[in-house]
Amino acid sequence: SPRCFPSSKTRNIKLICTNKEFETQEQEYFKNLNVENHIVNLNPNDNILANLYENAIALIFPSLYEGFGMPIIEAFSLNCPVVCSDIPVFQEIAEDAAIYFNPKSYSDIKQKVNKILNEKNLVNDLKGKGLERAKAFNWEQTAQQTINLYKQHS
Repeated sequence: SPRCFPSSKTRNIKLICTNKEFETQEQEYFKNLNVENHIVNLNPNDNILANLYENAIALIFPSLYEGFGMPIIEAFSLNCPVVCSDIPVFQEIAEDAAIYFNPKSYSDIKQKVNKILNEKNLVNDLKGKGLERAKAFNWEQTAQQTINLYKQHS
């Protein structure tokens, strides 16, 4: 089974999932992996979400499709490293400021998350690049880029 934690190194890490209730099957899966006590499900307001980004080890964003990827920009602006799917829209947004994984490959996701856990210099580099990348987006630009991306991908 695909166990990546808890280990001595990750014993106190929590996976905080937002804005999606887990189905019974998912809850059973977490229990079978013995990770249910490490997973928290929240529907946070903006202040709590900002606090989560500011204190997170990283934003892990495994998506097969995303209209724009606003969480990536939010994470960047709050100095949170990003590890996300290698889908084109995310690559357009994050450029070299994120670590990418194949969202259909458990082993690739695990490898890339472990990089964040183990490579402090990489984390610091990503934080700096993320803050710079966030400056490229303001609300007007973001709205226009969102429209452009929807046109490209529809």
